[in-house]
Amino acid sequence: MIKDNMKRSYTLMIIEVIVLLLSISFESKTLVAVVSILIHEFTHILVGNKLGCKLYNIKFSLTGANAQLSDLDDLIDKDKVLLYLSGPMSNLIISIIMYILYKFTNIQIFEVVFGINMWLCIFNLIPAYPLDGARILEIIISNRSSYLNGKKITSIISYIVSCILLGLFLTLIFVNKINISILFILLLIIYSTVLEKKWTMYIVMGDIIKKRRRLEKYDFMENKSVSVFYKNALLDLMRLVDRNKFNTFYILDEELKLISILHEDELLEALKTYGNITLEEYNEMKSSL
Repeated sequence: MIKDNMKRSYTLMIIEVIVLLLSISFESKTLVAVVSILIHEFTHILVGNKLGCKLYNIKFSLTGANAQLSDLDDLIDKDKVLLYLSGPMSNLIISIIMYILYKFTNIQIFEVVFGINMWLCIFNLIPAYPLDGARILEIIISNRSSYLNGKKITSIISYIVSCILLGLFLTLIFVNKINISILFILLLIIYSTVLEKKWTMYIVMGDIIKKRRRLEKYDFMENKSVSVFYKNALLDLMRLVDRNKFNTFYILDEELKLISILHEDELLEALKTYGNITLEEYNEMKSSL
């Protein structure tokens, strides 16, 4: 079944690429950009396959391509960074080779390929959704804080990048040099960031299933213990959840006395059952049962 889905995804992608190539003007820069984007995404797919992630869908349009891989969350952070870096690095390697060829031959097409691939490498490393740079930044921040903080800070940076692009777009209008592509990119970043924020909580709540699968696969999982004040709300704890570890919360009062211990599976059930109540209220409800 998975193989059939992969074959359909490859077939659909090939058809869309053919349609895209038939619809464009066949200018060298456009063709080079399309091929470079394809190489970028195929590199993600190849590295993902080596790491155990399988392609289940790929979206390709006039705006670019996006390979969707299964079992991505089962990877350790180092492998995730490698996967996200692989696309931009493929463009960097191509640009270096093309630059050398251009210097030796002075053939114009090599300079074109160099410029486009260098731009794709830099662009995809920008820390803004939905680019590779945002995913890498998420992982770095999450390792030092929490998954939700990683998402939150990366979202803020995404909005800052979009504001910078908006300022650039308005500046170009002021000097009579309108660049629609800049407007499109900043709208894409804003839209993608809004979607990331909308789905973050659902992703975190679904992580428990992935952790169970990881536990079955590796026979062990790291724990994380955090002490929290009993006046905090349940959602405040969700922001401290490490998606790669099993989380345990020690509930303390003003005198640092231990009131109770809450594990992440109980936290999820409490949110579903009672909503965003405080830990104090939740403990009172448990005591009354």
